[in-house]
Amino acid sequence: MVNLRLIPYEVTIKNLDNGNNLNLDNLNLKKIFEKFLSRNKDISVLNNREKIFSIKETIIKENLILGIIGSGNFGFTRELVETTQKKRISKITSTQADEIPFYFIMRILEDKALFLISFFKNYSVKNIFQERLKEFLKSQIDFKNKNLIFSPIIDPKLFKKELKEIQKLRLIRTVSPNDIETKMDIELIEDKKKKNKKLVKDEQIFSISSRGLRGISHTIIDQINNKRESGYYKIGEEKYDDAEIEIKLKNGTMRKINIEHLEIKQSTSIEFLKDFPTIKNFYKKALPYFNEIKNQMGKTK
Repeated sequence: MVNLRLIPYEVTIKNLDNGNNLNLDNLNLKKIFEKFLSRNKDISVLNNREKIFSIKETIIKENLILGIIGSGNFGFTRELVETTQKKRISKITSTQADEIPFYFIMRILEDKALFLISFFKNYSVKNIFQERLKEFLKSQIDFKNKNLIFSPIIDPKLFKKELKEIQKLRLIRTVSPNDIETKMDIELIEDKKKKNKKLVKDEQIFSISSRGLRGISHTIIDQINNKRESGYYKIGEEKYDDAEIEIKLKNGTMRKINIEHLEIKQSTSIEFLKDFPTIKNFYKKALPYFNEIKNQMGKTK
């Protein structure tokens, strides 16, 4: 049995000068994306990652683009075992790779795209796919001061389960005492690089008592997206390096968790008997979830 985990992403191209998302229709991204898929049909050997990459199959279905990405690891020797006989039967050499299929569905929705991709066990091809698409975009459009962003779609309802005992969200940074107006919640720390200079620990605190569960849930989602898009947590123009939440445990004690460690991404799983599915069988099973997320995004063409 093959179990595929499906994770949806909101894909945008952000103008870093003004913070706005580019209109993907005006860029004709669908045509560019189709060209990218066509150019990557042949197997690429990524020696720096010791992986292979190719687009094995695609289907263009009205506004949807479906595909299968082939990827796998090489660079080490391992043995093949026939499990029914419990016997080692051959070896895979360090120059050989076992190729795994990863499935995706994409639809462009004006200034964003919905991109649903499959994960298999601990294997993923999403980061490599994003990197290669970004490099291709640089050859097709003016990409100066632009960035391609894949943001996991997070459902605020997930916080009711994961964060029902949350008490506070803290945004944390270290700055010079002269750089902050308030001296609340600051802590003097030593700057080891500059022995004569003192820094302070500055915190911005959001509590559930003042914002409620829904309000603080949305704040956490916004900060996760800020970090992914800009590399910082942000309040207005102020930037923070770290963020953590305080959770009240059953025994009454408090625990701090970095929000980057939260598993709150929207996802689902689909199963197929015996082996990996054809692209059409994958589409048939994955489409209802894809449409559910598309409707959740609240924008259709």
